[in-house]
Amino acid sequence: MVWHWNCASALCHNSWRTKGVRYYNLPVDPELRRKYQLVLKNENVNWTKQVICSAHWSRGERLSPDDIPDVICSEEQQEKFESLLKKTPSKSLKKKVVCVQRALVEANRETRGELKSTGKRKAPKERPFSPGNMQPVKKRRKTRISLEKENLSLQSQNTSLISENKALSEKVLKMEQLLQEMKAVQEKMKFERYSFEQKLKEMKFEFNKRSFTYDCLKIRENELFLLCGLSVNEFDCLFACLMPFLRPIVYPDCVQSLEKLDSNNKLLDNRTELLVALTVARHAVDLVIMAKLVSGSSSTISRVFVAWMVFLCCVLDEVNLKPLPGFMEAFLPRVFVDAGYADCEILGDNTETWIAQSENFELNNVTFSHYKNHTTGKVSVWIFPHGALCKCSDAFPGSISDEQITEQIDVIDYCPKGKVVLTDKGFAISDLCHEKGVNHNRPPMKFNTQYDENDISLNFDIATLRIYNENAIGRIRDWSILNKCWPSGRVDLLGICWIALAHIVNLTKKPVGPNETQDSDAQLP
Repeated sequence: MVWHWNCASALCHNSWRTKGVRYYNLPVDPELRRKYQLVLKNENVNWTKQVICSAHWSRGERLSPDDIPDVICSEEQQEKFESLLKKTPSKSLKKKVVCVQRALVEANRETRGELKSTGKRKAPKERPFSPGNMQPVKKRRKTRISLEKENLSLQSQNTSLISENKALSEKVLKMEQLLQEMKAVQEKMKFERYSFEQKLKEMKFEFNKRSFTYDCLKIRENELFLLCGLSVNEFDCLFACLMPFLRPIVYPDCVQSLEKLDSNNKLLDNRTELLVALTVARHAVDLVIMAKLVSGSSSTISRVFVAWMVFLCCVLDEVNLKPLPGFMEAFLPRVFVDAGYADCEILGDNTETWIAQSENFELNNVTFSHYKNHTTGKVSVWIFPHGALCKCSDAFPGSISDEQITEQIDVIDYCPKGKVVLTDKGFAISDLCHEKGVNHNRPPMKFNTQYDENDISLNFDIATLRIYNENAIGRIRDWSILNKCWPSGRVDLLGICWIALAHIVNLTKKPVGPNETQDSDAQLP
């Protein structure tokens, strides 16, 4: 491929066809390029591929790569541009012709200026300075009239300065007065600010007294106990046990992501949410009323209650309540020994909660209890002789028997072989206990018209010991939500609430014996 080159100058027609002309590569140095640009008059120069012809040097050639061109355009190029303009007139050619003429005129001016500069005279040499060369300057004498005029002007200036001084002194006095007034205003503003801050603190304190949060209610221990049934120490103990497991808590019907879980954009903090859930359970508070107390919505309170009850049930039900070997013998109440039941290991009883009747007949048939003559949910509560919780079962339909519940929850496994299981007379679990290797004691059934003296004594002894179980169930039922009639659509939450609240009572309250009253836990420690 043959490379046909042209001169990079915008005012030059020389190309590879022109004879007697040499071509040189353009420089690489930025400073040389800037000087070349003054001659080329071309903004779109390709410095790596284009060349420049020797016509742009007045000597006819470039002596070295640092030699700078000094001819923008020659007269021959001007004639070529003018002839082209006559043949094909256009604005671009006209501009080029004007630019060529201007460049030639400036070149001629520069040559004439050089000739004139050569004909200038040399400046005379300066004489060296000496004191003898200086001539004395004669001073003019001032007349009396001029002196009087100067005196009058000085006197007028003096009077004006005196008046200005007086005005400035008056202004200084005014400024001092204003400064004192500003200091007084500042002191007054400081006092008002202090009073406003005190009022603001009082208002915040009154507002905090009215707000339903744990931070506000923990100061008033009596109100906190009346709301949730736990003292401040009991509440803190319960929350400390739950705190390591708070992250997996899930709110129903609520889309959650890791970013939302890590952020602090919740309406209530974790302690307040636990307080809300316990308050709703303690007093069976309507969700709308609780929403008004926390400035939220009833749907939010419903999610909080369900989430925390499920969370409490899942966490606390995993606690192993089986006592260590030798514990039962060390803490067995004296009344069991006196009654002849020193080998008693666990006590059990069932309790029922009403369930609203459903439109589904089969569901009503399953949950109907002949003992309560109503649709119910049945829960089995088992304790140890010293009053601690052993097992709280999930809610079962009211039609199920006590024997079936006991068999399904495997509570007999908590009793060592050879020990005694004490229940009510409705528990027909003698065969089940025999399979597990334990003894079963329950009040004797009435087969005759009257009990004999032995049966009466046996019934009395077992009833005296079963007070432990009745007290445990009664303390769990102190949470009013377990005494309400549950809607049939939320039966799944009934057993969860029983398990969660039973474990909370077992964790925070002191066991109640036959000679103790339930009112003892109603007093703050």
